[in-house]
Amino acid sequence: MAEVVRRHHLPILEDDAYGFIPARGPAPFAALVPELTWHVAGLTKCLGAGLRVGYVVAPDARAALPFAAAPARLR
Repeated sequence: MAEVVRRHHLPILEDDAYGFIPARGPAPFAALVPELTWHVAGLTKCLGAGLRVGYVVAPDARAALPFAAAPARLR
């Protein structure tokens, strides 16, 4: 899959809500194709249901600029 994504320069949106569960799970796409992967995760499922904190790791600073500049209601 990584080869196809690289060949066509397709972005990957990786939702890692349950990434903390497997002790030895598969490598995340962010590790395999870091230049095209947007890694999204949160702390609600691993720390507590009332916690509303999440984060996004962009492939690079240039890709993150339009995201960071967008109004919060669009993110």
